[in-house]
Amino acid sequence: MHSDTVKQQLIQLEQLLVQPATRLSAEMLNRHLADDFYEIAATGRCFGKADVLERLPTETPPVITQQDFNCRVLADGLAQLTYRATIQRAESDSLSYSVRSSIWRFDGEKWQMVFHQGTACESFDVAEYEAMQEKIELLEELRMAESQLAAGAGVSNNDARAQVLARINALK
Repeated sequence: MHSDTVKQQLIQLEQLLVQPATRLSAEMLNRHLADDFYEIAATGRCFGKADVLERLPTETPPVITQQDFNCRVLADGLAQLTYRATIQRAESDSLSYSVRSSIWRFDGEKWQMVFHQGTACESFDVAEYEAMQEKIELLEELRMAESQLAAGAGVSNNDARAQVLARINALK
């Protein structure tokens, strides 16, 4: 498998694993974590697969951004993906910053994570996080607009469309 292909596949999987729908689903986590999975969290705590399957689906998912991905193919069917991440937990007003490393193994059908480590680090530029926050605000405004429309207090479709497109274009 070409290393650029591996990198793109693993980035997609890493991005999938931080999505709330994945973190809240023991079934999805089970599919993407190898049975011998082991994690060393940025806090220094260590977890096995059973710990993750029990803990993550019960937590309020944090908002996680990922950037600056690098991939190294270690052997046939074995690769390491590193990146920087920010984590915004629901119970905290501050961002935590970390450098992350995952080792993925291909079993002939699918990639599974076998190891993950987060190492706390100094803050870094998070332009992607700020853009995501703006998109979240836009989605909240869209939900509010849907509620207003349902209550009969909406604006014309053309006006709403113009406002939404202007906001989307401002995010680019």
